[in-house]
Amino acid sequence: MEERIQKIISKSGVTSRRKAEHLITSGRVRVNNELANLGQNADITKDIITVDGNKLEPTKKIYIMLHKPIGYITSNFDPQERPTVLDLVHIEKRIFPVGRLDYNTSGLIILTNDGEFSNFISHPSNNIEKKYYVVLSKSLERFHQDVISQSPLIGNEKVYPFIFDWISDDRKKIKIKIHEGKNRLIRRVFNNYGYKIEELKRLEIGTLYLGELGYGKWRYISKNEIRNLFPK
Repeated sequence: MEERIQKIISKSGVTSRRKAEHLITSGRVRVNNELANLGQNADITKDIITVDGNKLEPTKKIYIMLHKPIGYITSNFDPQERPTVLDLVHIEKRIFPVGRLDYNTSGLIILTNDGEFSNFISHPSNNIEKKYYVVLSKSLERFHQDVISQSPLIGNEKVYPFIFDWISDDRKKIKIKIHEGKNRLIRRVFNNYGYKIEELKRLEIGTLYLGELGYGKWRYISKNEIRNLFPK
């Protein structure tokens, strides 16, 4: 079946569809030894498609959920040679993390070779909720709770409101839901209102739950779980 070249590249797990478009316009993609054009269609089962000279093959999609520990980088490679999440998942197929959790954050992260799936989960327009457990350095004032749940700021920049799902009696432990995936978003918002985060852990991504998965452990995500999370 013919599809857009950028979609084929994304589905092959090379990169996201947006970055695939850049590969095409940069002259790094060929179809049957001819330079590919943006928007061109091809069939990976019939045409020879290469990226930087490497032939694309139809690949079996892999979806993994990992309980990321603190002290690991959410990346395929770290120039500072710190451990990465891939050091915890030993499989032969090339995979990459969907979104990121910072070095000092633990919890649920997805790894895959499906660029289209990764783009869907990461894009804020798809409203994929992420739920976090947060421990603050001091009790959350009700005024700040109202502000953060209505129109939070990072500096002078407005961000999407947080949804407060649960607050402990001492108001230091909370569970929140967010839709955006900006870098260190939760830490930056609470820091903007004078709170330090002592612990941050992601519990859920959409319909996918961390559950009883052990610290540093991983498992394959079932077909039913993928269908619930990624309706095609």
